[in-house]
Amino acid sequence: MPEVEIKRTNFFDGQFLKEGEFKDMDLYHVHMRRRWAFVMFNQSGVVQAGASDLTVHVPNPANKILIVRAGMAIGKNPNDVEAKEVVLRNDTPPIDLTLTSVEVPTPIAAGQTGFVTVHYLEQPVPTPPSEGDVAGNTRVLEHARITVHNAVPPPSAPNGEPYIRLGDVTFNSMAVSTANRQQAFFNAALLATPPQITVSPATVPATGTAVLTVTSSGGMNLTGPVTVVIAPNTGITHVVSNQTVNSLTLTLTLTGAGTGLHNLTITTNATASTTFSVAAVIPAPTFISLTPSAATGNTKLTIAGTNFIAPVTVIFNNGGAVIGPTFTGLDESLSPTQITFRVPGSASSAGTGTLTINAAGGSVLTSTFVRF
Repeated sequence: MPEVEIKRTNFFDGQFLKEGEFKDMDLYHVHMRRRWAFVMFNQSGVVQAGASDLTVHVPNPANKILIVRAGMAIGKNPNDVEAKEVVLRNDTPPIDLTLTSVEVPTPIAAGQTGFVTVHYLEQPVPTPPSEGDVAGNTRVLEHARITVHNAVPPPSAPNGEPYIRLGDVTFNSMAVSTANRQQAFFNAALLATPPQITVSPATVPATGTAVLTVTSSGGMNLTGPVTVVIAPNTGITHVVSNQTVNSLTLTLTLTGAGTGLHNLTITTNATASTTFSVAAVIPAPTFISLTPSAATGNTKLTIAGTNFIAPVTVIFNNGGAVIGPTFTGLDESLSPTQITFRVPGSASSAGTGTLTINAAGGSVLTSTFVRF
């Protein structure tokens, strides 16, 4: 059936009110509420507000009895563009799978599986009773009807409401499977993308100037007045420039900033945060001694000092040849205080000069070195 016509009762003085006026007034509110639920939820299923909501519990597998815990589900019906709230107010009494009942139309036998569902059901009742000469049902009770099927259930119950699958129970072991359990979630299309920012590069040095590019998404506009908060901000100042809708430039001046992660929060028409890292300060190498101070090809050299942190190269300053080390031979080693390697036989021509040691923290010169 198509969606009901959306209309409200229009009351006015002198109007003769009959049953239809009140029914239309009630139908309007009921339908609009259910229409909202239809749009808000992505499918029919359990609204899992709590861990136990509408779960299938087996107290004792030997008794072939199950209980469905209290909870709520949403049953969507696209034919009338409505979603009904299916509320099980209390845990069900024990349901015996071997006996015919309202919940078990056909008993479940050995080797079979029971498919546990819930669906919406209305029950007109004369409670409270009619006052006056005309008898009739004064209320409509809304039920959550539990049914255990001995085969995969059809999509809809006899009243047209969707069956919502809660769990499958293997009769022999009474093990409960939730692999096909239906759950309802908010329609993702209705949720706005939260504002986000990213920053590049993600790591800056502890001292000096660093230029960061901040990029926004999720409707965040970076063209207006911008508030920038860096925490912790010790040793860090900043300047904002090059603002566009989706990006800006953040120039940091760092004077011994603390190493590790720092939070960066940008506020314009919205607020978003990310992090960047301040790299640890790598100390510069120092030179202590060179042994021997003169060598031919294949001579073993030992350089003593501090802060020899990889990557390390040694360059002979008479001709600029890289003479070591590669740290692949048995006589080659590297520690923070010592470099050992053999001068290759194919090094540059003989001469007198110094060696430049390049390490992660910078460069240092040795004393005079003679190459024969």
